Amino acid sequence: MGAMATGRARAAPLPPRLRAAGFAAFKALWFALLALAVVAPAAGVYYREQMIARIFNPLALVGIGYEIQNGARIRIRPRSAEARAAGIEDGERPLAIDGVPVSEAASDLSELARRLSGPEGSVLTLTTRSPDGRLATHRLTRSEANIRSAYAGTGIDRRTYRTMLLILGIFPNYLLIAAAVLLFRRRTRDPVAALLSLSFLMVAANMFHAEFVYQRLDLNALAGIWAVGGWCGFMLVLLIFPDGRFVPRWTRWAALLLIPFAVQSYLFLFSWQVDGLLSAAFLAVGVACLAFRYRRLSPGAERQQIRWAMFGFVAGTALLAVGIIFQIIAALDTNPIAEVWGAIGSQFLFAAGLCCLGGGLLVSMLKYRLYDADAVISRSAGYAVLTLMLGGAFAASAKGMEVLFETGFGREAGAWPGVIGASLAVVLITPLHGRVHSWAERRFQKGLLHMRRDLPLCVGDLRETASMDELLAEIVDRIARGVRASRMAVLLDGKVAAGRGLETGAPAVPDLPGDASDMSVDHDDPVFPLRIPLRTGHRADDAPVGWLLLGPRPDGSLYGKDELDALREIADPVARAVRIVQLREARERNFDSRADRQDRRIKAVEKAIQELTARPASVPA
Repeated sequence: MGAMATGRARAAPLPPRLRAAGFAAFKALWFALLALAVVAPAAGVYYREQMIARIFNPLALVGIGYEIQNGARIRIRPRSAEARAAGIEDGERPLAIDGVPVSEAASDLSELARRLSGPEGSVLTLTTRSPDGRLATHRLTRSEANIRSAYAGTGIDRRTYRTMLLILGIFPNYLLIAAAVLLFRRRTRDPVAALLSLSFLMVAANMFHAEFVYQRLDLNALAGIWAVGGWCGFMLVLLIFPDGRFVPRWTRWAALLLIPFAVQSYLFLFSWQVDGLLSAAFLAVGVACLAFRYRRLSPGAERQQIRWAMFGFVAGTALLAVGIIFQIIAALDTNPIAEVWGAIGSQFLFAAGLCCLGGGLLVSMLKYRLYDADAVISRSAGYAVLTLMLGGAFAASAKGMEVLFETGFGREAGAWPGVIGASLAVVLITPLHGRVHSWAERRFQKGLLHMRRDLPLCVGDLRETASMDELLAEIVDRIARGVRASRMAVLLDGKVAAGRGLETGAPAVPDLPGDASDMSVDHDDPVFPLRIPLRTGHRADDAPVGWLLLGPRPDGSLYGKDELDALREIADPVARAVRIVQLREARERNFDSRADRQDRRIKAVEKAIQELTARPASVPA
């Protein structure tokens, strides 16, 4: 009672749960969104194919593309060698086909496509007005060769290009659906998981080619609801992640401001630039809240949850930003290679970015393999830095060679700059990979690095001076902190000699093979699934001097490749240190035993001498 009165032993409050009425409404909305998220993108592919056949194909057959500026004017650009040879330039406005005027309004794109349609091999005359006001007449042939010409030099054809875009576009959509289903099944009544699951479904219901379905059914208003609702739900999750509470308390006002933000986004009250700035501001507030909670928490599962969420957000945002750059390249560069691969690259980066955003939050909410965050972040940061360094080296060397040839030799370098840049990147990849990997490990896996690097040196010193209890205590402490083991034990002579996280009473010792040559994993043992023999010899028939028994990590998962490799590395020096201490303590016990016997003998001799000297001398008769 005293502890409760002072508040020093107050238990952590449980996260709120959905009540029966709210859960019923949530399920109804969830299943409706699930059906829409599954059906709308798939149906959108069908409607898009119809639009391609009706609009895009007639334009592609004559070798031109189109763009609509400000929703008011149709402008064309060349996409084939014939169209360029005919003199078509970017930004021209179509005026007439075969002398018959055509509408320039954006809403009449289907009319332009219909007028361009015709049999294979037929010729048409296209009259255009250039951006500077000049009139021009171009003769174009309807031919499949124009479509093939648009992909000349790219290494792929039109069918492959469209298939790649289809796969890259639809994959994140169904990944978000799978994430929503997992959250629904595993965290059914958790409000944060419920909101995140609904947000995933809203985003999935409005992704990929779903807009073609809404356009065909005249449901653009519904599409706007899903777009705004999914985005605002995601931002609200950032404010209350992971336990459903507003920390710090001022974040409640940010949550209230989401309401007018959602209204203006849906009604388009401001320009898209202002809407983008407001979205970025809300995201910045959400990430700042995550960082604030992360810094206040002590090491544990909740801290790892926030770490995964922040990693997913940062990695996903970075990939989406690079994807926008690729999209700009694809839109502005008329080179077929840049246009085609820029579009593929942007679609791939968008897919990867959405996967990171959804994956980080999914792992956090499911609390599965939370303690793999360090390894994932370390590898991701290492590969990102290595890619940037190699890309910079390639670009700098290629540009330098190009300038050298032009200024020094007065001619074009041809393919030599690319060859030299690629060769330099190949030469640098091995040393750069080693340095970048070491940097990432020092930055993001400090505990594991300290265990791998310092534990062998530490036991090498302690084995000469420390007792067995002191040595084992240091070994258990460093290994448990290095791999974040929930429990650990060291077995010597079949008994627990040291441990951490063990419950009251002697834990049951599992059956251990005497001839094990390497670590083993027993998934049926929930207490000590990982067993590492401490072996001083290298022969398989050498009995181990002891065993390291490790329980799972705090989230219940087993160890990753980095942890297992580190444990293999330290097993040999630990085994040698244990064996040396055993031999040293045995010698010390033998020496002490012999010294005790000598002491007893000396004391016995001294006692006998004292008795002899104390006895009175006898007088002869």
